[in-house]
Amino acid sequence: MGIKEIYENLPFDLSGARTKNRFDFEILYGIELLIDNYHNLDDFTIVFDYVCDVELHCNDDESLKFYQLKTNNTGKPNNISFLTQKEKKSQDSIIGKIYKISNNNTSSKISVLLVSNAPLINNKFVSKPNEAILIDNIEESTKNKILEHLKSETGEKTIKLDNIFYLYRNIGVDDFEATLIGKLNRFYEKEKNCYMNKPTVLFSSIKSAAISKAKYEKKCNFDELYQNKGISKKDFEEMLNYHYEKNSEIYENCYRQIIENTKNNSLFQLKCTKSLKDLINGKDQKVLNLINIICDAINKDMESDLQISLDEYARSFKMEHRNISFPVYLSISDIYTIVIYSFEKIKENLNNETYC
Repeated sequence: MGIKEIYENLPFDLSGARTKNRFDFEILYGIELLIDNYHNLDDFTIVFDYVCDVELHCNDDESLKFYQLKTNNTGKPNNISFLTQKEKKSQDSIIGKIYKISNNNTSSKISVLLVSNAPLINNKFVSKPNEAILIDNIEESTKNKILEHLKSETGEKTIKLDNIFYLYRNIGVDDFEATLIGKLNRFYEKEKNCYMNKPTVLFSSIKSAAISKAKYEKKCNFDELYQNKGISKKDFEEMLNYHYEKNSEIYENCYRQIIENTKNNSLFQLKCTKSLKDLINGKDQKVLNLINIICDAINKDMESDLQISLDEYARSFKMEHRNISFPVYLSISDIYTIVIYSFEKIKENLNNETYC
């Protein structure tokens, strides 16, 4: 059974009303999931506020993860009564709502996490920071209280807790955004292999997109869901690449060098422009490794008394550096563009007092 068939049998919740803290926590947590899963999953979408506050739809293995978020501003831990109390304007307790999502014929494809900025504590049991604990594995007396409550609330004789988790995310809502901007900055610099300009601009554009998805409050069929309520890995990539094009000095300088140096060869100019677009996607690890090798070669050439234009240098680079192994699928325009990019990368790193 695929994601569509599983999902269409789940209860959706367009509750609308939420505290500002919880809404902010929901948006920020969804953005964090985009970053954290980028290298772990090939094809995924983060859905905001439909069946659950935040959802991870993984098309790699057609699994679903649901995140029910609860903020606690008292400074005190959550106890079992927190799980079993009824939510406002609802007939379900917090654990009862989660159980409805988890309890279905496809439970092996579904996991549900209750995420809070406070630990769960009862008797000798205390949840640890940033560790998802399986409710089925917690201390027996605590678990039994949950089981008895769910039997009473649902009328079911047998209760399964083998896909319900509690996650204590130990960060205050006020600190979460600043922490996440730093995390996005580190992710971007590693992904794009360059210094990040205007990190708050990129963060704001991602946050704005997430808020727009969360605030869409009409019922969707599954075919409309991702467009109206989701941000996919591909959408996230496009945001990263758009920011790179608009705010990266490396990109701007490379593009300017290509246009200037190839103005008498329009077809080669088009090829190099395409090569630059492909390069900034940053998906080819061989090319990323090659850039570092070319940077080392350029730094060595700087020590010589070589007097040559960048255009000539880039065109002759492969011939003059036979010791460097280039992937066979790279075209002349690809190599030309990569050399110019590496040159501009060195300039930026020198300006930022770092090394290539």
